[in-house]
Amino acid sequence: MNDSDKPLPPPFFSIVIPCYNYADYLPRAVNSVTEQAFDGVEILIVDDGSTDETESVAQSLGEACEDNVLHYLWQENKGAAAARNKGVSASSGEFILFLDADDALILGSLEKIQRFLLQHVETDVLFGGHISVFQDGREKASKLKEFSRDNQENFADYIFKNISVVNGAMVVRREILETIRYNEALRVAEDIPVFALLIARYSCSSIGDPLVRVFKHDDSLRHNSRYSAEANTGVVDEIFGSPLLPEVMQKHRQKYRSLRWLSAFRTLYKAGKWEEARRAYLCALSADPRALLKLRALGRFLHACFK
Repeated sequence: MNDSDKPLPPPFFSIVIPCYNYADYLPRAVNSVTEQAFDGVEILIVDDGSTDETESVAQSLGEACEDNVLHYLWQENKGAAAARNKGVSASSGEFILFLDADDALILGSLEKIQRFLLQHVETDVLFGGHISVFQDGREKASKLKEFSRDNQENFADYIFKNISVVNGAMVVRREILETIRYNEALRVAEDIPVFALLIARYSCSSIGDPLVRVFKHDDSLRHNSRYSAEANTGVVDEIFGSPLLPEVMQKHRQKYRSLRWLSAFRTLYKAGKWEEARRAYLCALSADPRALLKLRALGRFLHACFK
């Protein structure tokens, strides 16, 4: 058999890019991968039933890539969770990295990640820092502190927001995502339960340096008050109702439920949905009365009571 006839080894990384009506942003995301000085990569664009020019843009990007490293997959609109699962099922890399279609990897990230993983072969999941880019051009770097060897400590740090992890700055062994799947019933915040369960169960490490630029803009679903209750109650149940979560971590359930309801309260309050905001605040108190000690939230609740 000639060398040219030998099957190519599987890529080290599969970059999964879920996309819904982000044709304008997609070239930036894809180019941030292809411009890396790194060959062992495949790119999977998963089009979640877009109605814009996503398909034609993806095809043009694929034609510009060498060695057929870019693959375009289409599905009916089912949400980001379904798109992520579809990308994982179609991937062949040793590690998966999810890159949102409106974000961009920082140059040198893949080489840095691979070097770390080859030096720390026990690592199942690797997290890194990120840079937030705001609409007015401001940038804010968020470095990630070193993970503990204690999964319970890391889990508590994550759910109580002492550490911040984002897509684009996380890689995970592909076979793990055959066990921990995204819940396709969650239309927003679908990544939070996956992050939480990965941190709770597997060997996690961290790189402090930023690996991805996360672009902030107003049309993100994470700011949509319509999904606030779903994103909070659904996330809590998905994490703490999972048989994969070690029993010792169940002690955090009520405090976390309260914090998720407070998050919903803030979103609804800012949207001027006073009745729903009041209800969310009372749910937070019911889950954990210590929420009353958060004086700013209490002040907003009292304000909402007179609306």
